[in-house]
Amino acid sequence: QRASVTSMIKQVFSAAGPVLKAAGKAIDSAGMALEAVPVTEKLVASTKSVAFGGKVPTSAATFVAPTATLIGDVEIGPGSSIWYGARVRADVHSIKIGANSSVGDNAMVHVAKIAGDAPTVIGDNVTIGANALVHACTLE
Repeated sequence: QRASVTSMIKQVFSAAGPVLKAAGKAIDSAGMALEAVPVTEKLVASTKSVAFGGKVPTSAATFVAPTATLIGDVEIGPGSSIWYGARVRADVHSIKIGANSSVGDNAMVHVAKIAGDAPTVIGDNVTIGANALVHACTLE
């Protein structure tokens, strides 16, 4: 008896599936027709550098992985590297990374603006490990 109930459920879903899919497409089409100003989003798989507050990240002779992101007042010295998924976010103050330094995979380098300005300064020949959080400090 359980096999017949299972078979019946499969038949109901097989019959209802295409009908529900067609109804969903019709509702989506009706919604698009009602839009006053159609919007098309262009998704970018990777955004390396983003200006913020009029400041554009600068890097000279560095490696920035395709999935890494640099935002705002960021300055990176020669020979340094920003690895996959790393974020260097200088939105409220500056971040300076010296020569021959490395920011590891998925690391976050950030600044602070709490009771005054707090930049992040990373000296020459510094290695920041994968998944590290570096926040408003100086590393030498």
